[in-house]
Amino acid sequence: MPEPATPAPVANLDESLRQCAERGDKARVPARAAGEGRCAVIEDPAGAVAALYEPASGA
Repeated sequence: MPEPATPAPVANLDESLRQCAERGDKARVPARAAGEGRCAVIEDPAGAVAALYEPASGA
């Protein structure tokens, strides 16, 4: 799997993943702790891969 270069910051990872799933994207790496927050990796139907990152509150 190709690694995304820079994670895209999101305010709410769970909501972002829900919206991605509605559009047909798949979670390649489910939400998990990462540094000071949480991250996930998604893949769109065309095969493009992106990482999402939710910073910890107050970070």
